[in-house]
Amino acid sequence: MNKQSITYQIIRCKRKSTAIYVKEGGTVVVRAPFFISNEQIDAFVQSHYHWILLKQSEQQSLQQKKEHFSVTDQDTLTVLGREYPVVYGNQVYFNGTVFEIPEIDFSQIKPQVIAEYKRLATKIITERVGYFSELTGWKAESVKIGSAKTRWGSCSGTNNLNFTWKLIFADLNTIDYVVLHELAHTKEHNHSQRFWNLVAKYMPNYKKIRGNLIAVQKKLMQENWD
Repeated sequence: MNKQSITYQIIRCKRKSTAIYVKEGGTVVVRAPFFISNEQIDAFVQSHYHWILLKQSEQQSLQQKKEHFSVTDQDTLTVLGREYPVVYGNQVYFNGTVFEIPEIDFSQIKPQVIAEYKRLATKIITERVGYFSELTGWKAESVKIGSAKTRWGSCSGTNNLNFTWKLIFADLNTIDYVVLHELAHTKEHNHSQRFWNLVAKYMPNYKKIRGNLIAVQKKLMQENWD
């Protein structure tokens, strides 16, 4: 039986070892040191042949879930790390107990659901920025809630903070970590030890809390909120 061929992209960089990544969509990327030959890279890829096929299959399954993503009154929607029942009604609105949506095709109302999530995220994140600004004395020039796909938050060189509305899926402690992280960048625009000391001063267990973002990311990979 002939092996299925694997197409991959090579990225040369300053590193000591070779690593393989299977990205969303099944694209295979190999990061390798400059001193490793193409032949050695190919041998490395072939040695991980079955692992790559498994990861590509997982990515294909995730993609199918995203394509068929829908919400009915038999489902729940996540707010601040908790699952709330969906009920059919006349509007799109979260009242703190249930998430109300009209009984129509979800693709037609998804933009409204996202808008409701953005409303909630804007309220919560703005409040938490205010809280930590008061606590630490660190001030942001502005706070914006957007739809970034690859970052939970960012701080510009002029101390403008940006957060993704998708943080609303995380619990409050995790949101607090991201807010504190970005506010700390108003004092240290890097990830030096000084920066992490600032974060740890107000959140000693930040490493444990930061790990929660992985679970949120996994959930988002199985749903389609873009």
